[in-house]
Parts: sequence; C-alpha cells; structure tokens
Amino acid sequence: MTITTVALSKLIPSEANVRRFNSEAGIEALAADIAAHGLIQSLNVKPTAKGKFEVLAGGRRLRALRHLQGKGGCILGQKVTKDYPVPVLQGLAEGVTETEISLAENFQRSAMHPVEAIAAFGKLNKDEGISPEEIAARFGISRMTVRRRLVLADLSPRILEELRQDHMSLEQAQALTITPDHARQEAAWFGAQHSWNREPQHLKRRLSEERLHPTDKISHFIREEYLAAAGAVERDLFATQEQVYLVDKELAYSLAEQKLETHREAVTAEGWKWITVTPDFAYQTSHQYGRVYAEKVDLSAEDQARLDALNAELEALSAQLEEHELYGDEDPEDLTTEQAALVENYNKVNSAIERIQDREDVYTDEQKAVAGAVVTLDPVGDIRIERGLIAPQDRIAHEAKAKAAERAMQTDGETVSAETEADVDTNTLSAALTEDLTAQRTAALAVELAIRPDVAILATTYSLALQHFYAGTYDSSKPISAVQIKRETPPRASDEMAQTPAILALAALETAWRDRLPRKAADLWHWCATAEPATLIDLLAALTGLSLNATQQRHEKRHTRHENADQIARAINFDMARHWQPDTAFFRRTSKAFMADAIKEAASESHHTVAKGLLKLGKAEAIEAAVEAMSGRGWLPMPLRTPAMAVPPDALEQQMDEAA
Repeated sequence: MTITTVALSKLIPSEANVRRFNSEAGIEALAADIAAHGLIQSLNVKPTAKGKFEVLAGGRRLRALRHLQGKGGCILGQKVTKDYPVPVLQGLAEGVTETEISLAENFQRSAMHPVEAIAAFGKLNKDEGISPEEIAARFGISRMTVRRRLVLADLSPRILEELRQDHMSLEQAQALTITPDHARQEAAWFGAQHSWNREPQHLKRRLSEERLHPTDKISHFIREEYLAAAGAVERDLFATQEQVYLVDKELAYSLAEQKLETHREAVTAEGWKWITVTPDFAYQTSHQYGRVYAEKVDLSAEDQARLDALNAELEALSAQLEEHELYGDEDPEDLTTEQAALVENYNKVNSAIERIQDREDVYTDEQKAVAGAVVTLDPVGDIRIERGLIAPQDRIAHEAKAKAAERAMQTDGETVSAETEADVDTNTLSAALTEDLTAQRTAALAVELAIRPDVAILATTYSLALQHFYAGTYDSSKPISAVQIKRETPPRASDEMAQTPAILALAALETAWRDRLPRKAADLWHWCATAEPATLIDLLAALTGLSLNATQQRHEKRHTRHENADQIARAINFDMARHWQPDTAFFRRTSKAFMADAIKEAASESHHTVAKGLLKLGKAEAIEAAVEAMSGRGWLPMPLRTPAMAVPPDALEQQMDEAA
C-alpha cells in the first residue's frame, strides 16, 4: 500500500463502495470541515486502465471535495481546482478485497460519546477562544447547534459526569440547561425523590417555578420591552421554539403596568365612574364585583326600516352564493370577477347589518355613573377591557336597587325578560367560517362532555333549575344554558368540513347508543328501569352532550349560551387542539394577511420570514406554506378558543362557604 497524491479530476466513485445511497445530507457540513481542517483521512483508491482512480473508501469525502471545487472554495488557504492534489492510499493488503476495505472503513467507525463532543466544543470556545460563529463555519453546522452544545458544556461537572456514566439521558441534561446555576441544576437532579421527578418536563417546571414562563401573559405582553431593558433571562435552547424565561418579575410587571397605562385615557373618555389599570385582574377577587350589561335599545324607525331592507337583500344574496357554491369568505384571488363582486356585496351588506345591530347594545349614562372599567390582560397576553363592573363597596346598594325595581315590575303584573349579548371580535374570520368552526367545537365539546357524567349532571341540573325556578324572573344578566333539555340535531357544518374528526366522532357516539337502546319506544322504560345505575349515568352524559349547542351561526351574535358552553369546556379541561388543526380547507377560506398573522402568533421566529413572504405568493402556495408552518403547533383561531375562567372553582367554593 502506497501513500501518494492524485489530482482531483482523476478520482471517480467505485462500484465496489458499499455505500449505495448517496444522500447529499451532510455534504456541505463535511466540505466546511475539510476546508477548515484539511483532509484528515486519506481516500483509498485503485488505478484503472484509463488513467483514473476509483475511490473504494471515501466517497463522501470525494463529493465534499467536488462541492468545494464547484463553489471555488479553499482547503487551508489553497484553492480547490481540478488539479488539487488529494492524499490517497493506493493498493490493498494481501488477501483483502475491494468490497472488504470499503466495508471495513464504514464498519469500524464508532460514534463519540455525547459528553466527549460537548466537552470538545466547550474547549474550542473557552480554552482556544474560537467564537460560536467561527465554530459553526468551520464545521458546517448552524449557530444554534453550536449554542446548544456550548450550553451543555456549561452544565455542572457533577451533571456532566452523570451523563458520561449514562445515568441520565441527553434530553434530561438538556432540560437542566434552562438555568446556568450549577447549584439549582444539581438540586433539581439529585434532589428528585422519584424517577418521574427526573422526566425532562418535570425538571423544566421545577427550574422555572420562580420565573415567568414564555407562555405567561405578562411575558407575551412585554417580552420585547423586557429584553430592550436588559432584563435577566434564562433560555431553553432545546425547545421546538427557543423559549425565554423572564427572571426579574418586578421589572416585568412594572413594564406591563407602564404599557397598559397608555390605554387609560381612551377608556376614561367613555365616562365610567372609575378606571383601574392592572396587568393581573385576579379572578380570585373578580367575583367580588357586580356587573351591569349593555342594554338593548329600540332602533329608530329609520334604522329599523334600513335593517329590514338589508336583511331582505342579504337573504337574496345568500341564495346567489348557494347557487355559486360560495360561503362569502373566499379570497378574491380565487374567484372570477362576477363571483368576487357577489362576495364583496354580500360582505358589505352583512357589515351594514352588524353596524345597525351594534346600536342596539349600549351602556347608558346611568350605568356608567355607577360602574367602572378595568384595563388588563387576557390569558394570552392581549389587552382586555372589562367594562360595566360594580365596585365591591357599591355592589350591595346597586343589587338592592335592582331587586326593588324587579319587585316593582312584578307588582305591576309585568314579567320582563332580557338577554344580554356580547360581541365577539370576528374581524379576522367571516361569520360563515365562524359558524363552521364553532359547529366543530360543539361536536368535539359534546363528545368529551358525553364521557364526563359528573359535569353532564351538573350541566343538565343547571339547565333544568334555570328553566324551572327562574323562567318568570326579570334579570338583565340572566344567563342562557348551552344545554337545552330537548332533542338537538347534531351540529351541521359545511360539506367541506362535514368529515372532520369531531363531527364524525359525534355521529359515532349517537349511533353507538342507538344500537344499545331498544328498537321500540314502548320498550325504553323497561330498559332504563332494569339498567345498571352507571349505565343510566353514561346515557345521561351522552344525551347531555347530544343536547349541547355551542355553534355560533353566521348572523348570530355571541351571547350567554356560548358563555355557558365555555363554562362547560373549562369544567372538563376541554382542549379543541386535540380535535382540530388548521388545514388546507381552513386556510382556503382566509386571506393571506390572516395566514401571516396566524404564523407570527403560533410558529417560531424562524417561520416569521415565511409570514413576511406570504403576501407575495399565489394563494395555493401561501396555503401550502401556512399549513406546513402551523402543523403541530396547537394553534386555534379565536372562535375555537376557550376563554379563561371568570370565577375559578376555589372562589366558587369560597362563595358557597360564605353563603352557608
């Protein structure tokens, strides 16, 4: 065997090389490594009759060299050309075949232990002063990969020794990197009482207990301001999306209060008795407040006439949409000129109707004189304004006055019922799409309610009590139950969404019980009377689920029926993300601007460039990019989200104890 050099142009792949699947994955990184460190291992070659040399072992190195030649790259400062001298090992030992030498080179390789690689990267950076950027360039890997290995190198020596001895997994070590404090790392690992305490997610939770989590509403609201103020942070570099934990809670809350204060003036101008600005309007204390609701007022004769005309026009336009198989929320790019004009006209009429209907719900000057507003944050960190709150010190007097007015009305022989409706912000989604989405949410919520007899009994009992004991009382804030004690047909969605998992699951639930029950109605009483109590409870839960209606129809405002559905959802820890994710059918009915906003909200920063470039793509390409970016993110559009609880169970129990 002879060590020599051969011009790059004379080297060709050999059929004897055992590597048959020549993927390009990793070739660029290998080329960067060779460029920075030279060709550390020679190629094994065999001469051919035509003056070429077959590469028996080292095919990937040959492709990396050609990659450098094509880019005009250099190896240790020497440009790689066709004449570049490549070090080779020519010839075979006696009795060794070409296939054997190729197999031996690949077979004898042994991967480094993770700790060895981690320690080597740490030494390059700390001891030899090579920056993360330079390390990334020399090895052809991303800067994030280098950062991850360096943060592992900074772990406590005791933790690294545990990893070296294979007493912990790499994922467990990665979980401990969210804090640079060696004492905290060791306490989390060595202080664990049970094996499940050492699961990566549990380790992360323990180490972040005193920090603001990246998903905390305060973090969402002032993250950029906090970073600009140089607030202390701890990072989880190993999450799918790099997560930043805010360490200085005092600074975070101070920044949140300052940012919220900028909204005080506009709310004050509305004329409320008092205004409170706080980033954390604690639900534990919110039940102490009373509330007044926006009242329905009669429309003027002119507005009513206009509303009637618009409703008639909308009905005609809806019929035309059905003829064209349109929903009214399509992107104009997907439509003909005629169809786009029809959809635009439909939406204009619908908006005009909503503007007139909005005039029916107003807070009166009398209500504002006794009530106030809170400028705060919702559970995801967006600004929320709670209007119409009665301060605790004013609540008793206000409720006494309201009861006196109710008694006076009943004395006069009048029974008045009023329904308060709360608008939902559907600016980003059409009414038709909201109806389709909430039909699916109804189905999914019903399926999960049907296997929670405890909550089903609560919901059914509540509905019966509401109808029996409160039907004749006047109360402008009287709720409406989402569960009606009557037969409800399964929620309908458009044909495009009729085969979604939630809709199909609800149909399967109904079919399963239909098969279990007797065929004749005359036999039902005996079946129920002889059934096990647990079976009856399960049937009650299923019937309660089948009676639930949380669908928001396209010309319907959101009101307390939907709020009660949210209460049920919270009671069973309902998560719509288990039943639905944004797909092509969904994004086809949204604008590219909506897609871009959704990606920015849900996906990682690496996808923000996708969001920015979305508007330049055609609709089909934009939909494909949006589906890919949002896959597995657990993101939900607003109509599918369940708002946080206004009065948590512990507060409810406290109220019951106080009442007792």
